[in-house]
Amino acid sequence: EEEEEEEEEDIDDEEGDEDEEGAGDEDDPTGLQALLRRLGGGLEDLLPSAGHVSGKLKQILVGLKAEGDDIRQIAALNELCEVLVISSEESLITLSVDSFVPVLVNLMQAEHNPDAMLLAARALTSMADILPNSRGAIIHHGALPAFCSRLLTIEYIDLAEQSLQALEKLSQDHGGSCLREGGMMACLSYLDFFSLGMQRVALQTAANICRQLPASDCWDQLSDSVPVLTNLLMHDDSRLVESACTCLTLMASNFSARPQRLQAMCAHGLIPNATRLISPGASQVGPSTYHGLIRLISTCCRGSADVAEELLRNGMAATLKAVLAGCKVLATSTASPASPVVSADQLLEVTTLANQLLPAIRLESGGCVKNAPFAALGIAPPPPSTSRRKSTDPVDAAAQATAAAGVALETVLRDEPKLLVEYGANLVASLMQVTTSSVGTNVKLQCLSALAKFMHHAPPEMLAEGDAALNPGQIASFLAGLASVRDSVMKEKYNVVEVALYLIESLMHKLPETFRRAFCKEGTVHAVETLCAQRFDPETTAGAAAAKKNATDAANTGNTTPRDQVVPSGVGSGSAASIVARMALAGAGSGKKPSETPQRRAAVERAVALRAAHFASVSETEAESRLRTACGPLRTAGEDSVAAANIAVDFVAALLEGDGASTFELLECGGVEALRAFFTGVDLPQDETWSAAVAARLSSFTHAAAEKMPANAMGALVERLLDALAVTESLPMRLSASKTPTTGATPSASRNAGGANGAEDGLSVLARPFKLRLSRSAENREGLRDYNSNIILVEPLATLHAIEDFLYPRVHKPGGAAATPDAGASGSGDAGARRSTRKSSGLKDPDGDEKEKEEEDEEDEDDDIDEDEMIAEAEEMEDEDDDGMPHADAVEDVDPSRNAGADASASASAAEASRPSAPPSAAAVAADAPPRLLFSASGAGPFHPTTSVLQAVYAAALAAADAEAGEEGAGARMSVASLWERTHTLTYMLTPKGEPIPTPLSGAGGSAATVENTADADEALAVFGSTDRRAALGAALPALRGKLCGDVSPPGVAEQTDAILSSLAVLRVLTSDPARVIALGSDDADAKESPAASTRAESAALPADAFVSAKLAGKMVRQLGDTLSLCSGSLPAWCVALARTCPFLFPFETRQQLFYCTTFGLARALHRLHGQTDHNGGRQDLRVGRLQRQKVRVSRERVLESAVKVFDMAPAHKMVLEVEFFDEVGTGTGPTLEFYTLLSKELGARSLGAWRDADSRSVEETSAKEPVTAPFGLFPSPMASGAPDTAAPKSPGGLTRLATFTLLGRVVGKALQDSRLLDVPLSPTFYRAAVGGAALALPDVAAIDPGLGKTLGTLSAAAKRVAKLRAAGAAEVEWRGVTVDGAAIQDLCLSFTYPGDETFPLRAGGADLTVDAENLGEYVDAVVDATVGGGVARQLEAFRVGLRDICRPAALGVFSESELERVLCGVGQAWTPELLAECVTFDHGYAVSSPPIKALVQVLCAYGPEEQKAFLRFVTGAPRLPPGGLAALHPRLTVVCKQPSGAAGGSTRADGQPISSGTPLADKDLPSAMTCASYLKLPPYSCVEVLRERLGYAVNEGVGSFDLS
Repeated sequence: EEEEEEEEEDIDDEEGDEDEEGAGDEDDPTGLQALLRRLGGGLEDLLPSAGHVSGKLKQILVGLKAEGDDIRQIAALNELCEVLVISSEESLITLSVDSFVPVLVNLMQAEHNPDAMLLAARALTSMADILPNSRGAIIHHGALPAFCSRLLTIEYIDLAEQSLQALEKLSQDHGGSCLREGGMMACLSYLDFFSLGMQRVALQTAANICRQLPASDCWDQLSDSVPVLTNLLMHDDSRLVESACTCLTLMASNFSARPQRLQAMCAHGLIPNATRLISPGASQVGPSTYHGLIRLISTCCRGSADVAEELLRNGMAATLKAVLAGCKVLATSTASPASPVVSADQLLEVTTLANQLLPAIRLESGGCVKNAPFAALGIAPPPPSTSRRKSTDPVDAAAQATAAAGVALETVLRDEPKLLVEYGANLVASLMQVTTSSVGTNVKLQCLSALAKFMHHAPPEMLAEGDAALNPGQIASFLAGLASVRDSVMKEKYNVVEVALYLIESLMHKLPETFRRAFCKEGTVHAVETLCAQRFDPETTAGAAAAKKNATDAANTGNTTPRDQVVPSGVGSGSAASIVARMALAGAGSGKKPSETPQRRAAVERAVALRAAHFASVSETEAESRLRTACGPLRTAGEDSVAAANIAVDFVAALLEGDGASTFELLECGGVEALRAFFTGVDLPQDETWSAAVAARLSSFTHAAAEKMPANAMGALVERLLDALAVTESLPMRLSASKTPTTGATPSASRNAGGANGAEDGLSVLARPFKLRLSRSAENREGLRDYNSNIILVEPLATLHAIEDFLYPRVHKPGGAAATPDAGASGSGDAGARRSTRKSSGLKDPDGDEKEKEEEDEEDEDDDIDEDEMIAEAEEMEDEDDDGMPHADAVEDVDPSRNAGADASASASAAEASRPSAPPSAAAVAADAPPRLLFSASGAGPFHPTTSVLQAVYAAALAAADAEAGEEGAGARMSVASLWERTHTLTYMLTPKGEPIPTPLSGAGGSAATVENTADADEALAVFGSTDRRAALGAALPALRGKLCGDVSPPGVAEQTDAILSSLAVLRVLTSDPARVIALGSDDADAKESPAASTRAESAALPADAFVSAKLAGKMVRQLGDTLSLCSGSLPAWCVALARTCPFLFPFETRQQLFYCTTFGLARALHRLHGQTDHNGGRQDLRVGRLQRQKVRVSRERVLESAVKVFDMAPAHKMVLEVEFFDEVGTGTGPTLEFYTLLSKELGARSLGAWRDADSRSVEETSAKEPVTAPFGLFPSPMASGAPDTAAPKSPGGLTRLATFTLLGRVVGKALQDSRLLDVPLSPTFYRAAVGGAALALPDVAAIDPGLGKTLGTLSAAAKRVAKLRAAGAAEVEWRGVTVDGAAIQDLCLSFTYPGDETFPLRAGGADLTVDAENLGEYVDAVVDATVGGGVARQLEAFRVGLRDICRPAALGVFSESELERVLCGVGQAWTPELLAECVTFDHGYAVSSPPIKALVQVLCAYGPEEQKAFLRFVTGAPRLPPGGLAALHPRLTVVCKQPSGAAGGSTRADGQPISSGTPLADKDLPSAMTCASYLKLPPYSCVEVLRERLGYAVNEGVGSFDLS
């Protein structure tokens, strides 16, 4: 960090001054004494100088050797301990370890002097801690036996604890020695004697020892510890469990080649205990512990048939099924929020265990095994027949042990087939689901290997019938999808294809008749034939070999990792996926044809053999022929909407007839294209009648579907279309594969080889700087110096603006002819002056920047890097700090009494309301000025100043990859993580005058997609016709006009995929509100409003989750989990485009993650990902996404007026807003959430006059802060056209109505930006109109005011009857005789004024215009427009203006109205004892079984909605929970024991029980809360009644202020 560098430089200067004074000599090698002396106050005495220590140590050593003089020895030991505690390693440089250690070891054995033994042990412990190099000498002189003996025969507990701490230090480097001396059992023998803290030290010592186990058999030293560690798996302390799990996992790994040792390990209940921990519903363990347990079980299972048999007998298959069903990584709608599988690595471990449960496929098994793809299945190929001798190689021994275990397990499964049946019944479907999800190839291969084993070992009758019977259609469709290759980039996918072909062959061998028909029907045979058509010829093979040689030669020219030679992340060197990846990379050439790989060749040859053996002749299926016949009429359905609807119903019936047509048959017959043509009205006249005709067709189809189709027909149609989408889509993914460490890899590469498989790995890589060379542009050299001879280190997230500030003062020539005005140069010059600039002498020739030479010299460039020239991300943050913004630690007082009225009424229009109240500062103006330098890279640029270095470097690398490959999507194969392995060059030039600045790159801060603009949407709405049609079908407009994904479809959206997406989009609209769509085609209002009609319409409705695409959702989750791709701006365009136009394809949680990753900038996206990583148990030492905070202090009594001033502050729109209250001590999250809660209440007050109100009383009759009565949600009250925007009489601070909505927009945007919760009960109709811009009609009036809606509906029905009679030529007396509920229309005494407000005219002179039969329709339309149209348009626009100050309203289009309510206002949740036990932490004396906790759980579970909101507000500051409920609350809700005031500090009751069990002494105390940490301090009440009364009192009375507790 810059500030840290400055401090270090200052310290160095001070040390240099002291050196001149003679203080920095050999007695003070670190200069610490000099620094402390300068600080004064006698601080220099804290650290003794080296010379002083040397003399003192000699005296101490003499005292220690005074045998027989116990007093002198004790004094010397005390003095030695004091010196060691306050000294550093440098100051103890003169300490002779070999002189002190033997004496201290002898003193540890002075049985007659316990004090001497304790002090000697303490001195050795301190020495091992401060001087790590002394640990070897300590062990050499026999300290280990002494320490172990004190632990094996505990006479003095303090001496035993000191010995334990010493062993922990020594085991860090010398675990093998500790093991040989019996250190393992010394730590664990009397574990229960120690406190919990010391037990953790003991287990950490054991884990250190296990990390250094020797390769030889060490069972004798470990055998006694296994039962202890096994029992510890059931301990309540998670850290002990984690350490025990680590020990056992490392032991199992060490014994993996010794099955008898694994068997002995499992003899003490290891497997049942470990299985119990991983079972769903068990006490939750951390992700890392869970990961270790799965690996432990898998290792034991692989080497022991008895373990595998035990797992199968104890229901491990059912356990793994439950784990996979709730897996978050799969992005299914049923994912459990408490799922233990939170990363792709853990999913790999789970699937590996599922694979290890079954024995491997052996060549001796017969059948088609001889053709099995052993390498792709991760199975060692059968050994040569001549290799009969016993191998001594450990690897061979492990293989032999595994093979022997497999043979034994085969026998068990053959004797007890029910075990295999249970495996198949539980896991086959789950493994297929995982495989079809967007997971890595390594996970897919594990799943396919398990499926291949099951199908191999299962007899034909088991596969044909029973609980484990396979569904032929499902299996055939699954294998067809695997065998179809559309992605030419993923070369390793051909290994998956090869395994799929083997599975097809295996099934045809066992059940040929059953599966031949299914394979034809589901397109499996077609996939095989497609592969056969790609058979190689000799020329292609020769070309592939030449291309491979060229690629190898190019790779050897430098130390840069060639593109495509990067093993995907998460692949271990010994795994099956590693073998597959190496095989894939071995054939990677530089040619453009994907056919030039051995994997593809092997797959094609296998397909050719398979077709010849089983699928020589194939004909069209009956269902395909039937569908093809039905498609013709569907494409030309005609203008008769009823007849067209019947044709569509017939098509759906043909699709579902019998067993139903398969997805393959639907695609082959052109069914998806025919459906799109029908829904979009391609066959209808493209004139002004098109919109009405399409609406009538869709209405008739929905009506026919409800009347004539089976209840599940619409759902089945959607399911077929989703299956077709999964088959046809080829949306690209850009994942940052990381380099797998290989022999000869650089240390830095090896350290970071774990790479970007998830958010945690990506965040850790971002901490590494880039090596950057800055070179002057060849086109514009005047006025600039060249900086090419230096290499600087730059943090990846630093912007080019920060580089400009660093570079400009170094390269700018003020006297140059083309010099630009150096505005702000002084500031940047100061910034540059803080860094030292190294001389250019001794560096490479600045002009010698050819690419070849740069690559050759990269290994030597490390010597030329100026470590001081480090441009950090923090500089950007500091620059933002200086832009007229207050510093993070400063709290700005907001006093609403100053100019409150002027601020509130400053704007009479929405546009004016959005302007900041203060002019921008000079720094802000400078920040908006054009950049002085423009930066470019090879093949990319120039870049916008806000572009990050990572984005610029990635853009250049992507351009180079595309240019080399010459094919679209080459960047998907490029490893983003490999960008750190080379030096990058950016060229700079002066900004040309008068030319526009380049546009910013799309990244985490904005959309990467091309989305339709507002003008197109408005034009389409205007063309579409009436308000009713626009309101009912508005969401389907992009699909209906053929621009679902914008004017240009994103890459990967082919014509067939676009047709499926369009059909799904239309069907989603039709099935979300079928009654409204049906009403478009019916003029008979009475019929459509009948209960029978409503019931029929509801039968065509489908839930939102029926449209979720598991495959696309999985792709999205995996893409968003790739932090490097997100930061580099390489998020594929389809992610945002499909999420906004087809949000129904993705679950809510996935769209929520996308929203926060792409809406509020990169820093906030990284901050959120980092928080999720911490919450899931990841490393917490990463510091990325640092956010500045704007702290304000407001008045609790005048929250609304204060909010107006707060949200007028420009920094409040960018920084994290933190609020405090005057005269209160609370600060942080709690008061901030309280502020938003109070503000929410005031924004819904009647005094503002902004909302529709069901309360008939006037505002003057109620209090100023009384809320509006809106049982159906808040919706704006109408404003007459042209009416001035005035403030209501009691409006706080004179806030006008439009200003209220502008403020509301800002509050909503800020709450979303900072992840705060509001308590504003807005109507769903308001969300739909304000955010989505949807047109509203009469049904929407009924949603916000049912009484008015019902009246208008009755009047509208009468108006339609009048219009129908007039159109039929009826006499005037007849149509004027139409009645409303038996009354003549003119007798209703209606005028053209708004109902309930005679001062609101609906047209000019409306008060004097009577409503009659002739103008009744106009009256209804006018009232509807005033209620939900033009009457509220200004308020909705004012809300959007305020929202735009924080974020783009279009970004919220990924949510529905109900989902927006969840994101903005949180959720309620029914609490159960099980849920509270799982999601609440009980600590500091409390446990789940504590009586006060049982009473608390009973009280909380009995709370109603309002009581729950009050409790949550008391504990967290917000009245509701975030989406996901208690499990998603962060920080986690914690309940701790509050010491009773009458207990006088005691911890036990009179009967010896702990106070936390409950005591009457606490009954007069009140609970308190720390809202920032979700921390409830609960006194241990004596009974549930007292707890209910005391907690209720605190909740209701303690929300008025934040005080100390």
